[in-house]
Amino acid sequence: MGRNENTTENPQTLPTPTISEYRIGNTTYIVETHFCGDDSETIKAIISRMIAREIKNGDYSA
Repeated sequence: MGRNENTTENPQTLPTPTISEYRIGNTTYIVETHFCGDDSETIKAIISRMIAREIKNGDYSA
């Protein structure tokens, strides 16, 4: 399964992602994390919103 390289944004304006590799069992996950430096939302607000969404959707699995 390949990564989706299609984007409608200009790649020159995107910040460089942080790339992390996680191994769980026999599966390796490659995660790209993008943060926008001019975003007005704090990390605390983002995490709170994500937790609230998971609770609302009933997604309690780890």
